[in-house]
Amino acid sequence: MIVGLDVGFGHLKWTTDGHTVHRMPAVAAPTWTEPDVVSGDHAWVVGEHAEREDATLAVALDHERLSRPEFQALLGYVFATLPDEPLQVVSGLPYSATEEEQANYERQLREIVGPYQVGERVWKGPVPSVTLFRQAQAALIDALFDERNRPRRPELLQEGLRIALIDVGYKTTDVVVAVLFPAYQIVREMSLSLDVGVHNVEAMLQRAYQRAYGAEMLDRERMRLALDGKRIYRFGQPVTLPVDEARRQVAERIRAGVVQHWGRAISTVARVFLAGGGAALLGAYLAQPPLVAEMVPDPQGANARGFYKLGRFAETA
Repeated sequence: MIVGLDVGFGHLKWTTDGHTVHRMPAVAAPTWTEPDVVSGDHAWVVGEHAEREDATLAVALDHERLSRPEFQALLGYVFATLPDEPLQVVSGLPYSATEEEQANYERQLREIVGPYQVGERVWKGPVPSVTLFRQAQAALIDALFDERNRPRRPELLQEGLRIALIDVGYKTTDVVVAVLFPAYQIVREMSLSLDVGVHNVEAMLQRAYQRAYGAEMLDRERMRLALDGKRIYRFGQPVTLPVDEARRQVAERIRAGVVQHWGRAISTVARVFLAGGGAALLGAYLAQPPLVAEMVPDPQGANARGFYKLGRFAETA
């Protein structure tokens, strides 16, 4: 079974059919009551349950800390919920990741061993097959091909045509420019990674909240509500935060970085797509001339779907 797995700083996303993407906040926390996943003498809640049970214990998942037991339990939870078949995990790291980081990530995935129990289901591991690509490359494949790897946009599969994808993540934004025909090839001099993402919006909102209320910090749950445009409260009173201004400023940093890096070569890009967990949050401010861009459907799930499709391409190669 192919599993397209996107391990993000904000959310964990996975798909087994290239269409339906499952997702949850990439956090885990130890618990003593009603665990989501159990391994030996250890028990955890994961995702939204971890956020709500104890924000001080919930630990955020990222590829640098996959060796920690909380993170292995989070992936063990995912694997235990899948059908009992050999897993072919297709995943990847940001465009800026080094070859050493990619190799470490592959090793960490292969070393996750159970048993992990979710209800009556048990996954013992290990993962027999791991294939890695780059996140933004996967999202670009998702933008251009359906779950059966048929072209969505045949008009873009022209010789020499340059297509770009901007993948707005939690900590970084990856930009990949590629030529798709006659062979898939990355235009490296135009591709880049920016150290700007959703966390910069959160940082601005935290500063605004602290200026208003002192040293107190927003927890993950209230931050999520604020970013979703929902009202949050403090002692029963509504809190006003400059969400739109923070979105605008961070999007402008990304847009300016891309336009500056591309320079005059921006005219050679035929189409720009937006994807990633931050695309919906920042897209309205990013897609401004000269950076006219189109958001992919369900942008948060684009990398997971793209990883699955790359796995399918590898199977049929």
